[in-house]
Amino acid sequence: MARATRRPFPIVPRAKKARRLVISGVVAECCVLSTVLSAIDAGCKVIYLTDAVAGLSEVSRKETENIISYFAPLHTVLMTTEEYLLSDTPKSHLCYKVSGH
Repeated sequence: MARATRRPFPIVPRAKKARRLVISGVVAECCVLSTVLSAIDAGCKVIYLTDAVAGLSEVSRKETENIISYFAPLHTVLMTTEEYLLSDTPKSHLCYKVSGH
């Protein structure tokens, strides 16, 4: 929920317009994971940039990455930023910033 307004984050309506969503951000175990799950629920394929996500600790960041990897290959693809930039994946994705509270 958006803190000031208590309205849901706009990720679901925006994700429904995209076929793929590239994820990076901070607080992996909270904000990022929540966004990934919302995008999957909206029917969006998630590209999770493993080197562009931070957690409260390295252990919790890695645990979050493991959880997200369980949705592969149907809903998620995990790769580094370099792998993504060098891949054949179209780069015209919806941009959405995920940040901690």
